[in-house]
Amino acid sequence: ALIYLALSRVDIIHAVNKMAKFTRRPGRNHFNALVHVLRYLRDHAYLGVTFYSDLERSPIHLMLKNSESVPELANELFFTFSDSSWNDDVDTGRSTGCYLISYMRGIVDHSSNMPDHVAMSSAEAE
Repeated sequence: ALIYLALSRVDIIHAVNKMAKFTRRPGRNHFNALVHVLRYLRDHAYLGVTFYSDLERSPIHLMLKNSESVPELANELFFTFSDSSWNDDVDTGRSTGCYLISYMRGIVDHSSNMPDHVAMSSAEAE
């Protein structure tokens, strides 16, 4: 149920992703993490994906407009971010890749995955 909820609540994706790895043999720490996420959802029920008809009022627009690295994105209706990490799973040595697609300053698609093969460098992880 949390994985389904994470589709519209991008603020819990990372925590849900980490907890999903331990569904086969969860321990006390995993249960505590689940309770923490459920309390967060209870206290932040008002959060979710928001689309803005007036892009100037969008917090993402304001953030990009004031950013020194990507100010040209502030006026775009559609943009995509992607990133990856290298060797972030201490047990397997695998990397994580992700992307986020935004339209009218609302997140319309996102994904995070951990490929089966082990990247031998950060360039290979990208």
